[in-house]
Amino acid sequence: MKKIILSILIATLFLSGCSIFKLSSRIYNNYDPVHHATRYHVDFLFLRSVEWRTPMNLLSKSFLKLSDKNSNKVSYTIYDQLNLKVSSGQIKDTVFIMVDGQIFPKKMESLALINRSGVNTSTEQVMTADSTMVDIVSGVESHTWKEASFHYNLSSLLAEKMKQAADIRFIYYVGPHIITVKLSRTQLNRLRKLFEMRPAHSL
Repeated sequence: MKKIILSILIATLFLSGCSIFKLSSRIYNNYDPVHHATRYHVDFLFLRSVEWRTPMNLLSKSFLKLSDKNSNKVSYTIYDQLNLKVSSGQIKDTVFIMVDGQIFPKKMESLALINRSGVNTSTEQVMTADSTMVDIVSGVESHTWKEASFHYNLSSLLAEKMKQAADIRFIYYVGPHIITVKLSRTQLNRLRKLFEMRPAHSL
């Protein structure tokens, strides 16, 4: 059942322009003319938590760095989209960031909860009267899940600690469950590179 829901969720992310490759690799940057700053962001996808038997289906996490090359002002924001089983309990509105064992609570901002649904179809091939093979729909399954989206800011001090860290985890509480996701070594390296990036100086 969970594999079917995951396939629907991943297909939804793909159709919205968030492929699995994109969610695990490249750092993107572009200029923001409104804020006169360069935006850097990297996206990560988590398909499982550290704990077993949690209500999490998947978690997509986007790290945004906004860097003003004139004033050297830098801000950091993390955007989360947590997909949960429809039977999951209430989500606690605080994320706990664990950096090398040290805990930093962050209040969720703009928390939105939405019930989503998707359909998975299965097909099979049958032979027609003229011996032509055609695909027909043999089954349709509908599934629902909860989607929680929110963001929270990082201080420059916390960003510096994360840049130097060897272990970073994000902890969520949903009903009676604890959900922990851990950044892989590749993700840590990508995040460290994001923190280090700076806009080119004006000529």
